[in-house]
Amino acid sequence: MPFARLATEDLVLPSPGHMLRDIVDECASRAGIRIRSVIEADSFQTLINLVRTGIGSTVLPLAPIYAMVEAGHLSVARLTDPAPTRELVVAYAADRPVSLAARFIGDMIVEIARDLARRGTL
Repeated sequence: MPFARLATEDLVLPSPGHMLRDIVDECASRAGIRIRSVIEADSFQTLINLVRTGIGSTVLPLAPIYAMVEAGHLSVARLTDPAPTRELVVAYAADRPVSLAARFIGDMIVEIARDLARRGTL
């Protein structure tokens, strides 16, 4: 779905300053549209509940809602032109050695994120 179509939607979104809202606002600017947020809430669960009760639509990453989509509780449309993106990083303390356990967990997070991206769920 073209991002510009969101100009006609009643949206429930995080408040300004929330990372997800910043991404949505940046995409709206690039698409040359103004979006209407009818309700602002910073909790993903609250946004999901508002959508499920019919208050409006929202913009969320697919990974946290994937099970609800698969179960038929939510429907989704991938946004394009522009497509919202985010950068994920794994960081370690620079002032001390990284333990093997911390490195292992970091590597696992990266592998899980790659797998989700390959499957189109991230």
